[in-house]
Amino acid sequence: MKNKTLKLMLMALGLMLVSCGKTQKTEWNHYYGYTNTDIVGTYRFSNLPDAFDALTEGEYCHLCKDAEITISHYSGSSIEFKVNCPNEGYNQTFTGDPSHNEDDFLINMTNGHSTSNTEYSVSASVYDNSKGEIRLHGYARKTIYGVDSNQHQYVRESYNYYFDVIKN
Repeated sequence: MKNKTLKLMLMALGLMLVSCGKTQKTEWNHYYGYTNTDIVGTYRFSNLPDAFDALTEGEYCHLCKDAEITISHYSGSSIEFKVNCPNEGYNQTFTGDPSHNEDDFLINMTNGHSTSNTEYSVSASVYDNSKGEIRLHGYARKTIYGVDSNQHQYVRESYNYYFDVIKN
């Protein structure tokens, strides 16, 4: 009987020690059906250790740990989405409807290309967690088009500026 009681006490003590050392994990889930009001605000780097997993920085791939994103109401159902990556020299503003599908978790916006050979776009997944925080994970892109001798258009260069930010 003594051995059983001692084992139970040791197990209980071990369980207490293991559970006391854990920090609460923040789970991020796609935020389906977000509204413009939900995403309006300023955002800064998330500082999450896996923010840029599977990405390798290079000439065409920039990891923007200094990304500053500001989203504000523009007019009607439109927003103004400003992306600034100071260390990479990327600064672009997008206006329009952030989502093309109801009950979506994505933001997709584009500027340019109709009158120039350069197009700017932004694509981000919207996440939330149990604390009510909003997170954006995605990239802004600068695409430069060329025209070949047969007057066919092609992508000459494309630069991606990745961000992972949380609303302040």
